[in-house]
Amino acid sequence: MSVTKDYQQSPNYTAGNWDKDMIVLHWWDNPAKRPSYSGVLSWFKMKKAQVSAHYVVEAGRFTQMVLEKDMAWHAGNGAVNRRSIGIEVNPRLSDGDYAATAYLVADIWKRRGKLPLHRHREFTGTSCPGTLDVARVKREAEAILNGGTAKPSTPKSATSKPAQPVSSKGGPRAAGTGPWPDAYLTATGKRNQYQDKALHKLLGDAGYTGTFAMRLQKRCQKDGTYAGRITWASVIGPKTTRAWQWFLKKRNLYSGALDGRWGPQTVRGTVSFLNQQAELY
Repeated sequence: MSVTKDYQQSPNYTAGNWDKDMIVLHWWDNPAKRPSYSGVLSWFKMKKAQVSAHYVVEAGRFTQMVLEKDMAWHAGNGAVNRRSIGIEVNPRLSDGDYAATAYLVADIWKRRGKLPLHRHREFTGTSCPGTLDVARVKREAEAILNGGTAKPSTPKSATSKPAQPVSSKGGPRAAGTGPWPDAYLTATGKRNQYQDKALHKLLGDAGYTGTFAMRLQKRCQKDGTYAGRITWASVIGPKTTRAWQWFLKKRNLYSGALDGRWGPQTVRGTVSFLNQQAELY
């Protein structure tokens, strides 16, 4: 299956860098009202609408309208908006609609871990997302995650986010050793100060406090890969490293042993993770 993607920024969002721990699924509207893909995009791009979602999806395509790190206005609940990624699905719910939604969910899972799926009506008084079968979305996304072959492409005619990500300063994101996130990190096989500074910054921007080791422990604890006590150590030890290796392994970024050594494979996995996250800045 081919899935095309593009990027059209909605003005209805709150900038930030919130840690997301769920995906909230919506439908565009009651299908009896004949909502259209272009109509939903146009509505979310109007400031007076005061609503948005991170993604709008239907068979064969999806459009990102708010960066994942920012807060889209989709759930009718500020606390949930901060914590979630909102996806608006075609309410006609064809096989193609499910397939494209599953592809998008699997893509998010690859980058962020297996975030749970929720219906909009769990958080506010609404019938949304109607008859959307969340269990089916989950099954199909898991199948893609475990070896599916659907790949997105970007149509030449789309208003797209550039293939080469743009830095926060507006220019193209360069390859090199820093400063991250305005430049990609290069995996040399050895841990270095650029990687550490980037990871420390990413964790701090997500709200984790303390020393580098503490921030890493707290992030891994949230992910379920670190079960120990949060220490005051300034040096990342073997236990914390094992938790981080497991964190990377869950995202298919590390295939080595959980040996507690920050070796070449851990370095490469860390750099891949940081470069993925740079695209969300």
